Amino acid sequence: MAPSFSDRKPSQGSGSNSKSRKVSNRRRGSGSSANAGNKNGPAQSNGLGSMVMVSSDIVAAEVGEIRENVNAIRIMYDNRKYAMLDDFSRVCLSYEHRASQLKLSDDKLTVTGWKGFCSVRCTHGIFQGTWYCEATIRHLGPAGHCRLGWCTRKLELQAPVGFDVHGFGYRDVEGSKLHKGRREPYGDSFQQGDVIGFWIHMPVGGEPLEPKFQDWIRFKGKWMQLDEPEVAPRPLIGSMIGFSKNGVFQGVAFKDFSEGTYYPTVSLFTLPEQEAGATVTLNFGPSFCFPPPVVPGVSSPARPMCELAVSPPPPPRPPTAAELLTNVAIMTGATGAVLAAGLDFGL
Repeated sequence: MAPSFSDRKPSQGSGSNSKSRKVSNRRRGSGSSANAGNKNGPAQSNGLGSMVMVSSDIVAAEVGEIRENVNAIRIMYDNRKYAMLDDFSRVCLSYEHRASQLKLSDDKLTVTGWKGFCSVRCTHGIFQGTWYCEATIRHLGPAGHCRLGWCTRKLELQAPVGFDVHGFGYRDVEGSKLHKGRREPYGDSFQQGDVIGFWIHMPVGGEPLEPKFQDWIRFKGKWMQLDEPEVAPRPLIGSMIGFSKNGVFQGVAFKDFSEGTYYPTVSLFTLPEQEAGATVTLNFGPSFCFPPPVVPGVSSPARPMCELAVSPPPPPRPPTAAELLTNVAIMTGATGAVLAAGLDFGL
């Protein structure tokens, strides 16, 4: 999730180049001193990230971070051009979480790439349990290459999986594994026509570490979301990632890595002189070309990734102005006009 920022330019002479600023309500303080000048008591929260008054006393807030006494929240603009491009009713490749030069098929199960390494992940990820899916290498060509693996939502899409700390990759050349950009011997190399299985095991106890899309506010004519602070992931003992080639398990490639939500990922490469792109097709089940591997020490059988389509649900849409005002009236018991912390509801 992008950091919060302000759309206002710093005033001259401020000497600040920061895109995010902390600002306070015009009424500062806490306890009785903070409420002494407010005949109606302290401001109330409507649960949507805005401060609400039921009288004509408005708590003014500026862009950046809104502060109530000593409690601050961060907000961020929702800059997506298109909302809800991914179909969460089925597991497929993500249109939103892909490098722009990658082309997806109409069913979003096949990806084709040209000219340099770039990546796409699927729409659904897992943070616990044992899961499996397959990828068929449709076409590579004389200069094409492919890396397959698992990544978190922070993967750099203009780089191959395994390039950084946020991904774990399996390389077509030499069959090496990659993490943090380091190659190590692992399994067999693979090429056009091979079927590669993605296998992952995440024991109970890890956290998903995904952003929660639940609180929206409208600020300065734009929809904004509450930005939650980052949580440092902990190592998840017993976690494992492995791959298979044409039904033959290549062994456990990575283990005891950090908790979080992991997504199957495809990275493709060709040289500029190759006209035909590299193409890979994903299969999320329930029927596979080869059965999921049985790994010693893991008692639970691998489940097909297609079962994730029933959960989690897609992020909710931003509430309408009428819905926001309804929620405010319910929270505050207001029956007349509602004044909200300098927020423009666009009515």
